[in-house]
Amino acid sequence: MSSPHRSVRGVAMAIAVLASAPSVAHHSYALFEGAGTRSLDGVVESFSWVNPHVSFKILVTPGAQSKLEGWNIESHSPSILRRYGWASGSLTPGMRVRILCIPARDGSHACRLLTALLLDSGRTLSTKLANAAKLPPR
Repeated sequence: MSSPHRSVRGVAMAIAVLASAPSVAHHSYALFEGAGTRSLDGVVESFSWVNPHVSFKILVTPGAQSKLEGWNIESHSPSILRRYGWASGSLTPGMRVRILCIPARDGSHACRLLTALLLDSGRTLSTKLANAAKLPPR
């Protein structure tokens, strides 16, 4: 016969294990299209190297228009991007970039990052998502 303390301890351990497990669905990328990519040439306006997702804004001049459009780009966490060569200073305001991304489903100026080509240096920064899709650097 088991003691009441063993049962309580077992339940407490089970709760602790379940509570400490990472949440697979903590954030959905359903906001972005499942297929199709978009390439954007622009200038970095801001760069935020914080959890849960690194994000930045670029200013793009679409076509022959003279009006700038701001695009919000979202990526992985800093810890994941570090594995792909990123650092907190990888992008700085004023840098010229070419972004390959998955656009938002609703047509807004938002994308999920695949790769960032630094136009002045020619360096390409990749992401876990681009690696999984086996995209060639652009």
